[in-house]
Amino acid sequence: MLKSFIRLFVETFLAYKSEWIGRQAFPSRRVSLPVDLREYVPPNDGWIGFYRDHSDMQYSNQIWSYGTDGKIVSRIGTRTESFLTGTIPVKKGYRVVIDGDGPLLELWFSPSVGGK
Repeated sequence: MLKSFIRLFVETFLAYKSEWIGRQAFPSRRVSLPVDLREYVPPNDGWIGFYRDHSDMQYSNQIWSYGTDGKIVSRIGTRTESFLTGTIPVKKGYRVVIDGDGPLLELWFSPSVGGK
């Protein structure tokens, strides 16, 4: 009986913990960044998001993040109507570059729930 009780407790605890761990990567809030920003180093793990007006398709933008080895680990770009807004995951301390000739209307950082 004690064995069954311990097993139930452990299974319940682990189920709760795995759900809790899974939620840690989700965005927690939005921190507005200047739209003319060209480089950013996030203070926490999280997401960089942007929005651009779709009426001006002659311009393009790219946002990418470097890993510790100096290689790009995540990237998003705009040039077609399907990518006028987006987000990329970023890691605390990794350099993020915002490049392009298109005017961004919004730029933001959303720290992950676990990165507060």
